[in-house]
Amino acid sequence: MGIYHAWVLVDLVALSLGVGIIFVALLSWERSGIRWLRDLAFVLFAGTVLLMLDLFRLYALGTGWPPGPTGRTVLATLSGAGNLVLVLAVPAFVKDIVPLPPSRFRRVLRPIGTVLITLLGVLDEVFDVAVFHVMNDLGIAGLLVSAAVIMAVGYRRITEPETRRMVKRMMWLTIGSIVLSRSQLLVMSLLGVALVLRRVRVVQVFYYLGMLAVVLVYAVKHLFRPSGTPDLLPSQEFVKRYGISNREHDIVAMIMQGHANRVIAERLFISDRTVKNHISTIYRKSGAVNKVQLINMVRNHPG
Repeated sequence: MGIYHAWVLVDLVALSLGVGIIFVALLSWERSGIRWLRDLAFVLFAGTVLLMLDLFRLYALGTGWPPGPTGRTVLATLSGAGNLVLVLAVPAFVKDIVPLPPSRFRRVLRPIGTVLITLLGVLDEVFDVAVFHVMNDLGIAGLLVSAAVIMAVGYRRITEPETRRMVKRMMWLTIGSIVLSRSQLLVMSLLGVALVLRRVRVVQVFYYLGMLAVVLVYAVKHLFRPSGTPDLLPSQEFVKRYGISNREHDIVAMIMQGHANRVIAERLFISDRTVKNHISTIYRKSGAVNKVQLINMVRNHPG
């Protein structure tokens, strides 16, 4: 009984941290415009839903509560919803990190995989059968392995230093979690542990906590990233007229302060090439041909 209570406490702490960090990540994405922060927030949301599923399972184990039709409906809904968000969020995250060329095969495979993994999550809770648990477990593991492999193959094409560091941490975290969770499942099966205990995700909770740590570091860094001084900020009129994003806004402010591209890259934790790409986009949107003209345009749009 004490073990169940302790593990419920761990899940509740992780769940509380997860909700807070998801909120911080979304705020950071809204401020910085970095899409992989948004994607990671949705991946964490999927993990949060699956964590709630484990809490219901632990409650059933600790109290001896047999899930009736209503209970199984709740469990099946959480499992299917968690799998659905995960199978949508993980490919979106990978696509924003390592853009893949258009493929008819992927266009066909993605909806099939989405339906299949979602369905496996539901069946795993509706039917108390080992084969559905194994298939659901392998489906999620296959999704994460595929994501890690694609990021590993495209790792050298990632130009932004900070994104490379984030991807490296996420790859090692994912690989380690998959290896440990498969080992946990194998050992429990060999020892003849009851199926209801095998379904409690022990390793995955630590994977979730590891992801929270990674996301929190980058979300806070971009949430409080440096910006221009109030008297050297582009006006809202300029921003709205030319459709300037949050990241482009900060770059324009730093240009007005006289910072070189290298300094802008260091302060915003991006590469020089990315700064140049943003500046090219700003020129295209505003019609400016150089920094001097851009500064004059900004000054001609007082707030």
